[in-house]
Amino acid sequence: MFENLSEKLDKAFKLLKGQGSISEINVAQTMKEIRKALLSADVDFKTAKSFTARVKEKAMGQKVLAAINPGQLLTKIMQEELAELMGSEHSEINLKGSPAVILIAGLQGSGKTTFAGKLALLLKSKKNKRPLLVACDVYRPAAIDQIVVLAEQVGVAIFQDRKSKNPVEIAKNAIKHAKANGHNVVIVDTAGRLAVDEKMMAEITAIKSATNPHEILFVVDSMTGQDAVNTAKAFNDKLNYDGVVLTKLDGDTRGGAALTIRSVVDKPIKFIGTSEKMDGLDVFHPDRMASRILGMGDVISLVERAQQQFDEDEARKVQKKIAKNKFGFDDFLKQIQQVKKMGNMKDLVGMIPGMGKAMKDVDIDDDAFKGIEAIIYSMTKEERKNPKLLNGSRKKRIAMGSGSTVVEVNQLIKQFSQMGKMMKMMQGVCLKCDIIIMQLLDGKKTANDIKEEIAIEVTTLVAKGGKKPHLAAILVGSDGASETYVNAKVKACERVGFDSTLVRFDSDVSEEELLSEIEKINNNLDIDGLIVQLPLPKHIDEMKVTEAISPKKDVDGFHPSNIGRMTLNSPTFLPATPAGILELLERHKVETVGKHCVIVGRSNIVGLPMSILMAQKSYPGNCTVTLTHSRTQNLKKITKTADILIVALGKAEFVTADMVKDGVCIIDVGITRVKSDKTKSGWKLLGDVAFESVKDKCSFITPVPGGVGPMTIAMLLKNTLIAAKSKT
Repeated sequence: MFENLSEKLDKAFKLLKGQGSISEINVAQTMKEIRKALLSADVDFKTAKSFTARVKEKAMGQKVLAAINPGQLLTKIMQEELAELMGSEHSEINLKGSPAVILIAGLQGSGKTTFAGKLALLLKSKKNKRPLLVACDVYRPAAIDQIVVLAEQVGVAIFQDRKSKNPVEIAKNAIKHAKANGHNVVIVDTAGRLAVDEKMMAEITAIKSATNPHEILFVVDSMTGQDAVNTAKAFNDKLNYDGVVLTKLDGDTRGGAALTIRSVVDKPIKFIGTSEKMDGLDVFHPDRMASRILGMGDVISLVERAQQQFDEDEARKVQKKIAKNKFGFDDFLKQIQQVKKMGNMKDLVGMIPGMGKAMKDVDIDDDAFKGIEAIIYSMTKEERKNPKLLNGSRKKRIAMGSGSTVVEVNQLIKQFSQMGKMMKMMQGVCLKCDIIIMQLLDGKKTANDIKEEIAIEVTTLVAKGGKKPHLAAILVGSDGASETYVNAKVKACERVGFDSTLVRFDSDVSEEELLSEIEKINNNLDIDGLIVQLPLPKHIDEMKVTEAISPKKDVDGFHPSNIGRMTLNSPTFLPATPAGILELLERHKVETVGKHCVIVGRSNIVGLPMSILMAQKSYPGNCTVTLTHSRTQNLKKITKTADILIVALGKAEFVTADMVKDGVCIIDVGITRVKSDKTKSGWKLLGDVAFESVKDKCSFITPVPGGVGPMTIAMLLKNTLIAAKSKT
C-alpha cells in the first residue's frame, strides 16, 4: 500500500539531510521532488501543485530547533497536510434510521458486492446490528448467487427476488421485509456498468428516490488511479453520495485516488478494503494513513486489530498458566491462530514505525506459520502439554512427521522457552480484562545498568583530563552486616572506575576522634564523597556525626541542609535509598501521577523522605501520599487503597495478601534475616512483604533480596559522580 509513493517521498526528504535550516532554495528542490512523487502516484496536477504550495508556505520561515533537523520538520508538516488532503478526521457511517438504509453504487468490477458483504460483517460484529443484504443487481450473470454466498459466509440475512427484473421494486420490498423481521440495517447492492452511462445513472437515481437512503456509499477501485477520481465526480454530480469506499488497497495501487478524491468531490473516504478476506475492511483514518505513507507506522490501527482478536476468557486461562509455568505448545498454537486472524502479515509489519521501509523488499509469506504448526501438530498431546518430555528420539520423530529437521525442531523449542521467560516478566495490568501480569522490579539488573552508565561517564571524564571520582567510607567497629555493606561499596567503586578510601576505627573510638577524621576528609580536595556507615556505637551521637559531614560531600543525603533542599525540591543529593526507589519507578515506567501512595514506616532514612518525594510535583511523584507506621489504626483499610505501597518497617512479612488491592505496585525496602532449615546456611532473607502470597495481586513488586538494596549502592555512586563533576 503506497510503497512507491513512500519511497519517493523519502528520497525527497533526503535533500534536506544535513541542512541546518530551511531556505527558499532547499525547500524548492524538495518540493519539486515531492510534486514528482505525487504525480507519479497518479495525483492530478492541480492537486499536486496546490498541495506542495501549502507545504512550502508552512515550511518557509519555520525555525528549526537544535534537536530537530529540517527533514524532520518537513515530515511533520507533510503529515499534517496529507491528513488534511485526505479529510483530516475519519467520518462515521450514518446508522440512525429504522431501518438505516445504505445504498451502494459504483462501476462493475470495483468490488461493490464484496464490500456489501464485508460491511454487513463489520456492522454485525462491531456495531451489534442485524443487517439485511439486498440483491438489486439483476443484470450481471451470477450476481445474485455471489451475494447469497457472501451472506451465508458472514452469517447475515439476504433478500432476493429472482423473478423480478425491477431493482426499484426489489429495494422497496426489501425495506418492508426488514421492518417486518427486525433488521435495523438494509444494505442495497446495486448493478454496475463497465462505464458511466445515462441508463445506469437513471436507475440508481430511481432507487435513491424510492428508498430514501440514510447513507449512499460510492465504491471505487483504487487501482484505476486518476480515472477513479473522474468516475467519483460523475457519480457525485448525480447522486450526491455521502462517502467513498476505496477497494483493493492491498494491490498494486499508486495511491492517487486516496490522495485526490476528497479535494475533487469534497466527500470523505469512509472505508478501505485491505484484503480479499471478509474481515479485510477498515474504517479510513486520514491521519493514520498519512503516517503510514511517510513511513511513520500506524500503531493505533495495529492495537485495534489486536483487540478485535482478544479473547478475555482465553487470556485469563493463559495468564494463570504462565504464572504456574504450565504454558504449553497448545496454548502457543492458539496465540498463533489469533495473530493470523489479524490480517496480512506484511500489512501488520508496515504498521510498526520504521518497519514499512525496512521491509519493502522482503516478501513475508502469510503461510510462514505453517512450518511451526506442522511441528506442533506432530507432537503428542502430552508433549504439547509438557515440552520437557522432548528428548532426542522424540524430536527425531517430530521432525520426520512434520517434514522438517531436528535443527528446526530444536530452534522452535528454544524460541518457545525464551518466549515463556519473557511472558513471565511481562508487565502491567491488562486494561481490557483486568488481568494482572506481575513484573518484577529487578533492582539488581537496574543497578548494574546504572553502574555501566557511570563507568562510561567516568571514562569520558578522565579522557577529557578530569580526575576519577573519589569516595571515602568510615567504618566503626566490626558489625558483620556493616562490614558486608561497606565492602560491597568498595567493590562497586572499583567496578565503575572510582578511587575509594576505607577508614576503620575500633568500636571504642571516641566521638572527638571520629569528628576529627570527618573534618580532615571534608578538607581533602581529592575526596568527593563521604559516608559514615550506620549504626554507630551508643556513645557516639549519630546526628552530630551526620551534621559534621560537609553537605557538598554528603552523598548519603542525610545532612539537614540537603534534607531541607530536598523538601523544597531544590537541586541536592537525595538520600540513596529513596533515590533508588525513584529510579526503579522511572526506569520501569510505573505510573505515579495522581496515584495514591501509601508509605508504611516513618524512618528518616526511607519513610519520611519518600513521603516528601512522592508528593512533589514531578515524575516519579505527583501522588496523594499517606504516611503510616505499624501502630496506625485501620492500617489494613488504608493499605488496601494504595496504588503504590512502599514498606520500610524491618518486620519480616508484615504485609500480607489481604492488605493490598489487585494491581498494586509494591516497593519492599525491609530485609530481615530469619532461621531456615531449607538453606545450607540455616538462614534466609525476608522482606517486609509476604512475597509469595502477595505477588499474584501486584502489577509491580520488588524482590528481597535483589530489589531496593542494590539500588542504594548504585545511587550512592551516582551522587559521588555528581559531586565530582560539580568541581569541574
